[in-house]
Amino acid sequence: MSLNHTEPTIRNHKDTGALSEQSSHTSVMRFIRKLAFFLLVFYSISAAIYFFSDENRLTDRNAKIFVNDLQKGDLVIHQPVCEDRREVFQRILQNQNKHFTYLFIGSSRILPFGRETGFQNGLNLGVSGAVLEDVFIVDSLCKHYKITCDTLFVDFNPWYAQRRTDQRHLHFNRKLNLKDAALKVFQFNHSINNLNTINTRSKANYEFAREVKNAKAFHTKIVDGSSIHKPLTTQKRQMEIDHFVTGMYQMKYFKKINRKRLLDFQNWLHNKNQPVKVILSPFHPKLFELKGKDPRVQNILKLEREMKNLKISNVRVLGGFEPQNAGFLESDFYDGFHITDEAVIKKFRNP
Repeated sequence: MSLNHTEPTIRNHKDTGALSEQSSHTSVMRFIRKLAFFLLVFYSISAAIYFFSDENRLTDRNAKIFVNDLQKGDLVIHQPVCEDRREVFQRILQNQNKHFTYLFIGSSRILPFGRETGFQNGLNLGVSGAVLEDVFIVDSLCKHYKITCDTLFVDFNPWYAQRRTDQRHLHFNRKLNLKDAALKVFQFNHSINNLNTINTRSKANYEFAREVKNAKAFHTKIVDGSSIHKPLTTQKRQMEIDHFVTGMYQMKYFKKINRKRLLDFQNWLHNKNQPVKVILSPFHPKLFELKGKDPRVQNILKLEREMKNLKISNVRVLGGFEPQNAGFLESDFYDGFHITDEAVIKKFRNP
């Protein structure tokens, strides 16, 4: 009898163990499903934020919206809408297979060159903080998308001939943009500023200039890609000048002229088979008054002399870094290293 009684007991223990194991497995699967659902929701939200914000350099959503609106008319800019290089890339796509009288490539110092400063039928592809790589990349993109011109304008800045300090030219690189997008989404790395840019077409970002009273009192983006400076108060202007003279912008580390980078630029000019005008935009006279003996300022002057001595038949060098010798007055400056629209007309429209 004891044997018959023991057999069901053993079987019950086995059944209980199986049920316990099955229950444990079910709990694990339930946890995995909940975790998967949470991660799906979490990363879907992260991806949506990335897609709609101005961080998006992968699909260029905001840049496309902005460029499409710019095609319809001048825009008064209240806040940055998208990264400069993504805007420029979208405008290159929009203007492929077109011919212009003038094409402008370079930094923010070339952005005033356009319709409002007397250059009709131009396309301005300047980008803020441009380094030498930006110039080469934009030129290469114009070739690839068959954008041609009668005359090419390119600005040359001292920091083109120094060790690279600005990495924003990498925003032109699609593979790196894909990597950046994946990291931002995976790490949920979204700043408050980018969350605020989700509604791109809101009044907080930009408006059509035709809808704004006294539009020229604001920073305005012109259809051709050029820009009109927003007027500064006397106090703000002086602060900007002092800040530039103290920090020297990207020339902070300009202790030595990088000969290879300078030669790369000069070789690029040699290979151009069209008229090219190289713009040496001046720096505020205060820089030379207060830091005239600074090795970095001496390098700026040396670089100016070398560029002006450049002998290439189809290339003309205009302007100069030192304002007095180039014929610029203190009143010609918007801030420490940008000249006014009026100065562009006076010195570069018919040099």
